[in-house]
Amino acid sequence: MKLIKNLFIISLLNLAILASVLFFTPAPQTVPIPQTALSSEKCVIVIDGLHYDVTSFRNQHPGGDVFVCGTDMSTLFHSQHPQSFLKKLSKYQI
Repeated sequence: MKLIKNLFIISLLNLAILASVLFFTPAPQTVPIPQTALSSEKCVIVIDGLHYDVTSFRNQHPGGDVFVCGTDMSTLFHSQHPQSFLKKLSKYQI
């Protein structure tokens, strides 16, 4: 009986963790993109409030094509790159 009770408690804890991940993980936010940057061929992202046209870089990115065009990718960018990498990205700023 004690084993069943412990398994039930563990199941409830796992369910609570799953629910917190599903309901409290923020979705990528769509940000306004300048009208001059909008086209079906372009991929414009936002990092720290600045817009970058990464269309030509998408196929060269060492981590693969991870870009979600038209969204703020600041959190993902900062989780994978040092702050100094923003200087290299500046040539794509629009």
